[in-house]
Amino acid sequence: EKIAEAKVIESQLAQYQGINWAALEDSDPVQAMRLQRQMGELKQAYQAKVQDINQTQSHIQQQQSQQTAASLESERQALMNACPEWGSEAVATKEKQQIAADLKARGYTDRDIQGLSDHKAVLLARDAMLYRQGKAASNVAEKQIRAAPKIIKPGSTASRNTNHIQKIHQEVRRTGSRQSTIDYLLATGKV
Repeated sequence: EKIAEAKVIESQLAQYQGINWAALEDSDPVQAMRLQRQMGELKQAYQAKVQDINQTQSHIQQQQSQQTAASLESERQALMNACPEWGSEAVATKEKQQIAADLKARGYTDRDIQGLSDHKAVLLARDAMLYRQGKAASNVAEKQIRAAPKIIKPGSTASRNTNHIQKIHQEVRRTGSRQSTIDYLLATGKV
């Protein structure tokens, strides 16, 4: 509304631009003075409107900033309530960096990541990151389990590492020591 009023005054001022002031002062000095006074009043009214518009915009921006700050604080509190382990600054910083790295790996930009303000979105990103970390850790453990040698139960007829047993047997024959005999009996499953 204020901008519309300023535009009306601006269009009225534009009408005074086409006046030949020197010719008007020569032909009708009273009319020239009256028009100059009207133009001066319009200029003052226009400047007052522009100043009022600027103040209103500044006030609106200030209110928006306050609302944004209040909203961010509310979301921060909700995040702290939902994720109490972030009470420790070290844990929070570490996980935030991990979340950011995980999101970047998924194609998010730095601007997208910095724009996350909803605590539910942050929790979702955190859960996804923790899930992927857990899945990667379980894959490593699964590979280690698959690579581990099979355990043979004592007394089973399953094939044994015959080279290893033969080496221990040769050690028993060569030294006859008690320890080598125990090693042989354990390796063959006779104990």
